[in-house]
Parts: sequence; C-alpha cells; structure tokens
Amino acid sequence: MQVRENTLDDIWDGLLDAARLTRCYDRLAKYHGIGRWITRTILALSAVGCLAVISDWEPFAGAGVVIAIALLATTAVDLVTDFSKKRVVIGAIARDYARVENRWRQLNAQAFELTEQEARRRIDELIERHERLDDRADGVGVVTYNWLNKRCGIEAYRQYVPNYNPKELHA
Repeated sequence: MQVRENTLDDIWDGLLDAARLTRCYDRLAKYHGIGRWITRTILALSAVGCLAVISDWEPFAGAGVVIAIALLATTAVDLVTDFSKKRVVIGAIARDYARVENRWRQLNAQAFELTEQEARRRIDELIERHERLDDRADGVGVVTYNWLNKRCGIEAYRQYVPNYNPKELHA
C-alpha cells in the first residue's frame, strides 16, 4: 500500500519545522553566548573600577557611585537571565533538533518505500521527540521571537527548495 498524500504532506511539514527549529535554537544559543560575554565583561570592568575607586586612582575619582550601580545592575541581570545555563541547554537542544531534522530527512527520502502504517509510526515517533525537546526548552524558560522564527523558517525552506523566493509567495 502506498503512502497517502496527506502523510507525505505531514512528513514535509515535519522536515521543514525541524529545520526551522534547528536554526532557531542554534541562533538562540549564540545570542545567549553573546549576552553572557557582555554581562561578564561589564562585571569584570566594574570590578576593576571598584578596585580603582577603593585605591583612590585619580582617573576614577568621583566615579564610585556609577561603578557601584553598574556592578549591582549587571550582577542582577546576570543572576536573573542565567545566560550561561541557557546557552548550554539551548545548544544541546539545537544539536538534538539537528538529529531530528536528519531523521525527518531520512523519512522523506524513504517515504515512497514505506507502508502507510510504518510512515505514520515514524511520524508519531518524531513528533514525540519534538515535544520532548519543546518541554526541555520550556523548562529553562527559552523565549523564541517571531522575527527569528520567520527568518529561520525562510532559511530552512530555502535549503530544501533552492529556487524559493519568499516575495513571490507573499505577493
């Protein structure tokens, strides 16, 4: 028995969704890494500034309050955002989504050789993996942005449909 058209559509949609999410989480991991670097750099500079104020180093005379506020504010931001932990978890999720994308790609390539039941079973298995990854992301408070989702969706579609032009589609 041949795989039905709606099953083929589900495979294609799953492949594109996994490709979009792989790119989205990869970018989010990079953004969190940049955020971590910025907060840690400001913390280090503020700590040096505090030492300069304490030692009465002339270029920092009168800047003690500003440096103390910068140090306190950046410490609070670092504690609240927890960029380090999120970067590690989001990076792991991106790698897992890359594996899921690869499995969708394999399923897409084998779709015409499978029975309807086998295709459905594999689709359900991949959807279950997708849901587990989403739960992991929700567990650490990952926020995705519409502009990033849209951009990554276009990139994913371009990968699998090389002559894709989004302006033609939305004209």
